[in-house]
Amino acid sequence: MNTGTLKISSETDRVSVATILFKNGYAVTPRRVKNGEKTEIYMDYSRPGETAAGS
Repeated sequence: MNTGTLKISSETDRVSVATILFKNGYAVTPRRVKNGEKTEIYMDYSRPGETAAGS
């Protein structure tokens, strides 16, 4: 699978994971979701030019 979503609470960990994905050819997009009083941050990632089946 070449697309997905990650929920990582620590900003330092998000930066590290995003850097690794980016260096390996993935597009990484942060997404904030308001959950009551809290804001949760997700990272969507995908490998451009490939489908979920890997073609």
